Amino acid sequence: MIEMQKLLLSLTIVERAATMSSEIAQLRERIELEIESMHQGLIGLAMVAKHQFIEARYHRLGQLEEELATHVGEVQAAQFSCQAYIRLVKGE
Repeated sequence: MIEMQKLLLSLTIVERAATMSSEIAQLRERIELEIESMHQGLIGLAMVAKHQFIEARYHRLGQLEEELATHVGEVQAAQFSCQAYIRLVKGE
């Protein structure tokens, strides 16, 4: 009976880890989409709309980065956002 409880506990831990990994991947993808959206806003739309659009995307990006930080830490979340920006906007 104890072995069965250990097995069930380990499955729960594995499931939680998989869920957390999935959440992290989703957050990273959403951060990349926000960065792409901000970049597209820079090369389109009128000036006033451009500012409002980019400000909204930047605000949402900050929220996503904070949410990612709860999973991986502030430094890693900031590094990911910066690296994604460089890769997606600067083309490096």
